[in-house]
Amino acid sequence: MLVLRRRKTADELYPQPIPKKDNVGAHYEVYYVPKWNAMLSSDARSPAYQVRLNYDFKISDDNVNKLIPPLNRQSDVMWAVWKTISPTPNKLRYIGRSGIINDDTKGIMDDIFRKGPTGKPVPWPGLTFRIDTEEAQALLATPNGLAIAYILIDRAKQLGRRKISVTIAASDPDSPGLGYRMLWDLAPDVPVLPSLSLPGPGLGLTFMTASTTTKPRPT
Repeated sequence: MLVLRRRKTADELYPQPIPKKDNVGAHYEVYYVPKWNAMLSSDARSPAYQVRLNYDFKISDDNVNKLIPPLNRQSDVMWAVWKTISPTPNKLRYIGRSGIINDDTKGIMDDIFRKGPTGKPVPWPGLTFRIDTEEAQALLATPNGLAIAYILIDRAKQLGRRKISVTIAASDPDSPGLGYRMLWDLAPDVPVLPSLSLPGPGLGLTFMTASTTTKPRPT
């Protein structure tokens, strides 16, 4: 069982202005549509991952932490921008991910598609699951779902009561290279809990945590 609890956000951990560090080449590509209370992430490469990549994955976690900027988590970055451009940030309704090509996330989605009505990936409008289903909770625990999970947990006070569901679809079932889509609907209704317990794969699903194992530097 993976249990996610609220973390201190970047503005709680660090004084303003947040201290700057050298650019490591990381990026989060996010499209914001305040009119629809929506934001869509299409590409993400975290500072921690980029630092490891820069060092050919031969760097310790302690040294990674020395090189990344304080504002580095995707959930914090997405919310920091959202609250500056949306006149009503607490009314956030949709959080989407497009072009998903992460193997672990796609593996989960493929398992879910196989158990669906057609037994294979389907185009939009796809398949929809409530947050209390094993499918939705497995998706929330994937590398592409964790940032959304932490937005829900860390910003529970701002978001208030919500009825959460997720829709998954293939960008183009005939072109797997285009990746998959994931859309979270945060409809106002029930409370967003301060912690979420994500059960194991009762439906034969597998989920990954966000941790990364690094190879030791050769001596």
